[in-house]
Amino acid sequence: MYTRSTIKTQVKLFLFFVAIFCCPRLYGQFSVGLEGGANVSTVDFRGVEGIDEGYFHGYFIGIAPRLTKNKITLLLDLNYSYRGHEFGSSDLIEESTKYRTPYWIISPQAEYRLHKSFGIGLGFYMGMEIEEAQKTPFDDEWVNTDEFDIHQSPSYGFNLGVKYFFDKVYIKALFDFGIKNVLSPEVQSINGTTLELYQRSVLLGVGYLFDF
Repeated sequence: MYTRSTIKTQVKLFLFFVAIFCCPRLYGQFSVGLEGGANVSTVDFRGVEGIDEGYFHGYFIGIAPRLTKNKITLLLDLNYSYRGHEFGSSDLIEESTKYRTPYWIISPQAEYRLHKSFGIGLGFYMGMEIEEAQKTPFDDEWVNTDEFDIHQSPSYGFNLGVKYFFDKVYIKALFDFGIKNVLSPEVQSINGTTLELYQRSVLLGVGYLFDF
């Protein structure tokens, strides 16, 4: 049952959001960035000697609502990140096993404009794994490994990025630094040795801003 207090609260919230969307310059300039590009990812594998990490070449596509006031922008980066990694022995990196782990990424960030055309940003990200698949030197196709739970989700970490703006068009470079061991507990220990796997990823892309 709705009370008078509840109705007043709902009306205030409604008017607040109407004011934001109808008068965005009172709070800052609201815009949305559509972006996509290359995603080069790898891992920092710890616990076993003689392992070489390789790079996985994927892509990302996403949307980033932004609120800008003066030189400071607060944004929420939402993207599909097709990433993975590979590793093998020091002598057989060409015959390494590849892992494909696409993610849905949520990343709140703060961006500061050092110049009209150049900005730097710092943020936090959380990733929800969509699926797991691997491809060994003996496989012709990718094999789904969801049932083995090699990785655990969510993953999270920090990111640091730069952007260069050409009016509405911009280019970006973003480095994701994972701080969570993404190996599942079932495979974190082998013969008493603790294994750790930390994600690293570099996103290079282009975007376009839509102002509202």
